[in-house]
Amino acid sequence: MASGGGSSLVPCVCWVPKGASKENPDKVELSQEELQELMMKEAQEQMRGLDVSQKKEGEEGAGVERSVEEEYNLSQYSSDESGGEGEKMTGAGMGNGLAGLAYFASNDSDPYITLKNPPPEDNEEDDFKILSTENLLIVGRADDEFSSVEVHVFSDDDFHCYCHHEILLTSFPLAMEWMDFDPGEPDKKGSYLVVGMMTPGIEVWDLDLVDGLEPILTLGPSTLDLAMKSSRKSKKKKKGGGDSGASGDSGEGHSDAVLGLAWNSIVRTALASCSADKTVRIWDMCGPKCVLTLPHPDKVQCLQWHPYDPQLLATGAYDGRVRLFNCVASQNKTREWKLDGEVERLLWNHLKPDHLLASTDGHTVHCLDRNADSAVFQIHAHTDAICDLSLSCYMPGLLVTASTDDTIKFWDIQDDKPVFLLSRSMHMGLLWLCREQCCVPGFVWTLRMSWQWAEPGMGFRPLTSEDWYRLLRDSEEET
Repeated sequence: MASGGGSSLVPCVCWVPKGASKENPDKVELSQEELQELMMKEAQEQMRGLDVSQKKEGEEGAGVERSVEEEYNLSQYSSDESGGEGEKMTGAGMGNGLAGLAYFASNDSDPYITLKNPPPEDNEEDDFKILSTENLLIVGRADDEFSSVEVHVFSDDDFHCYCHHEILLTSFPLAMEWMDFDPGEPDKKGSYLVVGMMTPGIEVWDLDLVDGLEPILTLGPSTLDLAMKSSRKSKKKKKGGGDSGASGDSGEGHSDAVLGLAWNSIVRTALASCSADKTVRIWDMCGPKCVLTLPHPDKVQCLQWHPYDPQLLATGAYDGRVRLFNCVASQNKTREWKLDGEVERLLWNHLKPDHLLASTDGHTVHCLDRNADSAVFQIHAHTDAICDLSLSCYMPGLLVTASTDDTIKFWDIQDDKPVFLLSRSMHMGLLWLCREQCCVPGFVWTLRMSWQWAEPGMGFRPLTSEDWYRLLRDSEEET
């Protein structure tokens, strides 16, 4: 792929169940004091980011804060001389920061706004509402200059899809997982998105909050923590102190990119994460804290909790091995399988709970029995890596595979004797199947991992129930 103007990448997607979100999400509205506090914080971070060599030797902590006060004249922001809410916000050097977001306290006091209270646009309020009959599709997006998460609303009544709101991220998103567990109030349910990124920290965002500036929770080191740690290392090197070296285990949190996430819907406080640091971590979201670390010999890029036995966790790694762990036993690892390539995706068969499906970059789908060492069956399904798998909740045994060879294929695996049904070339590049929590019967959604984002339809390709009946009938006739 080659990036160009207006280019973007879609590295991960996930569904939110119908009715899980608030009908009218909350909006963040900053008061004058909160805006001033954010401007102060931004100014301090800007000062910390200045070249250390330009500062006087020994300038530390309080001296930096005093220079922030003097540099930006922050004491003037709390002045009441101009008389209250309509006060114009000024400050040297703050034009490029958050201060530019609120120049006047209200439209009435802004001379450049001639229409003080414009009428709302048609259907603006209706579009902001999220009905209990609508699906939410969460799309991780990485542009040339920033990364974000887009919350799309899809109505299966009129097939209308639009972006409801966007969450700005501090790093490239690699994995997303939805959960209804509220870390702040465990007895209540909400709608939360867990995001794993190129940085080691795992961010938890409230999907019922629009225009939020920060995650409600970060597991492991935050981006600011990493920046300050890097700055301290840089200072030590300049002073001749050297670097003490990095450990493969950072104690509380990962030390490299987070490649996969899995929330346990039975033990709702448990979240699992896998990383390029060759570990899997189990988090207690009530703490929050890491309660178990499972080391691996290579990078781990996918994992799945068992749908009915909440203590069982399957992991897939770059070394081509699938491992099954019992997270409450003294000997955690219970079984291991060697496959034909790097493990791309894992998926438990919800109709046959002993069966685990695993796809590889060796073009193969393996069906593994958790009680046996050998595979139940194998499907040489594609001519390139199989990047995603999906099992239908409405048609037993219907498996869909997606590959980097630009095709999706449909298989009947109900009797453990795979039968090929249909292949469709999507002309979309690398594909993701939006499989979890999709509440539209008879539909398979695919989303391309593409640099060109602005084309109509976002690369969605629905297959209706008539398509299913037709492909099954044609398959029977061919047989």
